[in-house]
Amino acid sequence: MENRYDATLANDPTQSSCIWNLAPGGALYLTLWRRTPAEFVLRATGTTLVSGIGDREGYFDGIHLFVLTGTIELDVIVRSAEPDASRRERSVQVARTVAARL
Repeated sequence: MENRYDATLANDPTQSSCIWNLAPGGALYLTLWRRTPAEFVLRATGTTLVSGIGDREGYFDGIHLFVLTGTIELDVIVRSAEPDASRRERSVQVARTVAARL
């Protein structure tokens, strides 16, 4: 990963995000939200489950990986020309690294 941009929204104390440019192309977006388990369930409806990362997790549409650890929801998005399986694996690696530090 090359460049990182912080995109914390000053008017939203429940959300913080970063963006990294990927080489040779694409981007990785990481957003952290304050969520209750009930709020996370509503957002995770219709996802394919990925286990072993947080308290609850789900993978959605080949782009988003949602993970709930305590009251922090991670939303990892990988946009690149990689196949779905590669984007998913990259998302899982990022989520595991971040969740271990929460």
